[in-house]
Amino acid sequence: MIRYSFFIFMISTLLSSDTDVDGYSAYNNGNFTESASMFEQGCVDKKMTDCVSLGTLYFRGKGVIKNQEKAMKLFYLACQGNDVKGCLALGHIFYLGKNIKMDKQVARKYYTQACNLGDTQSCVLVGYQFQKGVGAPKDIATAKRLLRKACVNGNKRACKAYKKLE
Repeated sequence: MIRYSFFIFMISTLLSSDTDVDGYSAYNNGNFTESASMFEQGCVDKKMTDCVSLGTLYFRGKGVIKNQEKAMKLFYLACQGNDVKGCLALGHIFYLGKNIKMDKQVARKYYTQACNLGDTQSCVLVGYQFQKGVGAPKDIATAKRLLRKACVNGNKRACKAYKKLE
């Protein structure tokens, strides 16, 4: 499930309505180098969604030389700027060990940060970690709290998982 979520995340980042419109248009037209340049300028201008989009290009090697270290720095910058997708990207990378040592505790940290920023998918992911004891001691009460939070905010998958824990 997390592998599928990561793939969808990487694609949806570049389709985000918050991303630089010109950068998206260039990407959509196959001009990855131009989109990278536009996202880079947006990132310099402190548009965190552009930092995430640029990080995604570096992560995938589209329009730029593939560079996971640079991608990670851009995701980190965005996460520190309270961009949910930056935090979620870091969570996925550490959870899956994408060309980096897998570290589920670090993944939980970034999922928790994204959850605290209002991302219900991240609340579900960290809730599952607590439910199963992955990257954290098993803690059903915390799992229920996180799943309930996501459910109350409209995440149907969280509602199903929460009901199973009741």
